[in-house]
Amino acid sequence: MAQGPSFIPYKGKLLVESGPFQDVDKYITKRIEDHTFNYGVQVLIPGLDKLPPSIYDWLTSPSHQYYTAHLPVHKFIELDFIKDIIKKGKLTALSCSHMDTDDSIAVIPPGILYFSLMKDTYQQLGLNGKSSNFKGIDRFIVQVNLLDPAFKSGSKLYNRVKWCLTTKFDTKFKFLLSWIPDRDSLAIIESWLEGYEYSKQQCSSIDHGYKNLIIPDIVCSFPQGFADSGEDVSCDTFNFYEWLGALSCNIDCCAGSPDDFVSTYSTPTPNESIPESVTCRCLGFITTNQINNLVKNIRNDISWHQDIPWIAVNVWGFQDSPVSWKLSEHNYFVNGDNNYTIVVFPKTSSIWFIYATSTYDSYS
Repeated sequence: MAQGPSFIPYKGKLLVESGPFQDVDKYITKRIEDHTFNYGVQVLIPGLDKLPPSIYDWLTSPSHQYYTAHLPVHKFIELDFIKDIIKKGKLTALSCSHMDTDDSIAVIPPGILYFSLMKDTYQQLGLNGKSSNFKGIDRFIVQVNLLDPAFKSGSKLYNRVKWCLTTKFDTKFKFLLSWIPDRDSLAIIESWLEGYEYSKQQCSSIDHGYKNLIIPDIVCSFPQGFADSGEDVSCDTFNFYEWLGALSCNIDCCAGSPDDFVSTYSTPTPNESIPESVTCRCLGFITTNQINNLVKNIRNDISWHQDIPWIAVNVWGFQDSPVSWKLSEHNYFVNGDNNYTIVVFPKTSSIWFIYATSTYDSYS
């Protein structure tokens, strides 16, 4: 039999931060806020047969809504829009674009209008930017700070941006939008979408349980899997993360064998069998506020008991997002991974924060 073609796997990055942290809540909040665009969240709780009330309420909350709207980019620089929406709430917007072939536009809180543009579009637009950080990609990055004091009516900066967007870049994009108003805001986002094609969407959710799930044995103080003496005391973070990914793909990690036609993968060692486990996931356009609320519920509201060794929260970023963490440039090559996992350990200030990025991601 002829040997099939072999492929070199793409080079991704897996970064791990672990510890006890002096202010773990502040640390978690900051890391979550740094990653703006998220389409999926999954929670895995070994040791429980059903979701705790706070997690179930979060999963089924009717407030997990977002909008799809076909808008011209110059809508975001209208002065009344900036005054009523940008300055009086938290607007997040992402164009439904393919990063490897299309222009991509985003609005990133607190008020950055971000462009990742093909070369022809960039030259036509006429705004100053910089070339992509990635070799072999003919793209350009432009950022406009909508909260810049100089970005005001009559200023050279505002007039220039307005002229470029209204005369050189009047294309409508399909956007995913979410807006969280300040408490004192009286604005209604729908009033700003009138006259354009738009609709309100609800995030989808699902949960289910496992019987006798075999899970890796991990210890919060040993993310590399071994003690200083070199003795193996737990599964390391790489194998643990790979196992979480397999479980998310509904791969039966208990049945792996060399003769298995579908998968030979099995749970890494050391491991243990848990009689009851439960998982849930939420998909849509999920804000950092919603994820922070979920993790706070897990850390503060769940009654931990000895049957829960840890809780894992997987967060998947949009593969075609123009940024990942902290406005780091992101692009698509083979894939566009920009995901993270928070592993919470019971009754401690210790967590694992695992970042997974693709080849074309400048965060490190």
